Amino acid sequence: MTTPEPKTEPTVAEALIDMRTRLGLSQSEASRNSGIPKKYIEFFESGSNDITPDVYARHKLRAYSNYLKLDAEKVIEAFQEENAQPVRHTEVRHASRWRKHPLKNIPLTRMIGTPLVVRAVVIGAVALSIGLFFVVRAHRMMAPPNISLLTPMDGLVTSERALTVEGHTEREVTLLVNGKPVYIDSEGNFQDDLNLREGLNVIHVVAIRKHGQESEVTRRVIVKPSERPTASLELYGPAK
Repeated sequence: MTTPEPKTEPTVAEALIDMRTRLGLSQSEASRNSGIPKKYIEFFESGSNDITPDVYARHKLRAYSNYLKLDAEKVIEAFQEENAQPVRHTEVRHASRWRKHPLKNIPLTRMIGTPLVVRAVVIGAVALSIGLFFVVRAHRMMAPPNISLLTPMDGLVTSERALTVEGHTEREVTLLVNGKPVYIDSEGNFQDDLNLREGLNVIHVVAIRKHGQESEVTRRVIVKPSERPTASLELYGPAK
């Protein structure tokens, strides 16, 4: 004689599924007829005990039980026993289950990623700025200096024997006018007075950078010969 196996009480999920099946309803039909969102029906019938539903979810379970002609209070009591968990876990796990969120679990690397990215961008920008500064600085140091000569104009023809050479250059250079050092003020301006001779005068203005690069500007100035007075015949009287 075999001993009959003890009957086990069906779980809430099994009871809900059994009653819905007896009524010949699918989950979609039960949701449409009862007005209970399908996601709640799927959750109640899944048998999942990952979370403890809140008051709103229990209200939906009561409504679903009444719709299936079950004892709602007994169903809710059994459901709470099956899903009994600490309150603190209930709050956290409920939020991850019912509320829509792009990430269920936010990894620590994602939480600290933004400050690290910002820091890396700032450091990169500073490094790039410093690098560009030194590149520009090196190029300026190696490039020939600029000379802007205001006077005289090239090809000037004059009868004056004195001439002023005037212009602008960079403050860090050494300036020579026909080989003679010329002072440069704090703004890069310079001037020098020259004595010219009759005929063609070639003026060389040279700017020399500290590291050997130099620039040269040449001007040609022509000094006209002075007119010599001619003797008048009247001074000697009439010819005899």
